[in-house]
Amino acid sequence: MLQVTRSGFYAWKKRPASEHEARRDALASEIRSINSEQYLDVYGSPRMHQKLLKRGFEVCENTVAAVMKQEGITASTEKKFRVTTTDSNHSQSVAENIMDRDFAAKKRGEKLVSNLTYVATDEVFLFLVCVINVCTRRVEGWSIKLNTQRGWKLVRAFSSGSKFSITGCACTARWAR
Repeated sequence: MLQVTRSGFYAWKKRPASEHEARRDALASEIRSINSEQYLDVYGSPRMHQKLLKRGFEVCENTVAAVMKQEGITASTEKKFRVTTTDSNHSQSVAENIMDRDFAAKKRGEKLVSNLTYVATDEVFLFLVCVINVCTRRVEGWSIKLNTQRGWKLVRAFSSGSKFSITGCACTARWAR
């Protein structure tokens, strides 16, 4: 089948590893060692090559890439961040634009605007609503919740010492449910 004599096969099996094979095995072992170190599993062949040079291995980058491929070692990459909370295709009513992009205010408390955003943590998304006074550009109040399914009570967003009422302001139309 392979056209190799039985004695030739067994002679090949008993033969000690060549210098090239021994060097390649040592290189593969060192690459596995570097790859298993904390946070170094993100190394591809260029960085792995630099690390091996620092450790005294005289080897070219292409050989490192070939050994990594042979050993099944790949650089792990983080998935690109994608916004997952936006759903513009819905049947809910959209808030009326009562500010008409006029963000000038003569006196404090005349116009208040709000924004809802999220903060990604390791465990959950936290949703943050913030109320800003247009005249002073200061945050009048804020509130954080774990979800947006139950309506926001903007009255809670205002600090207890706030002098302003949210009745009739721009943010009422957007967040009142």
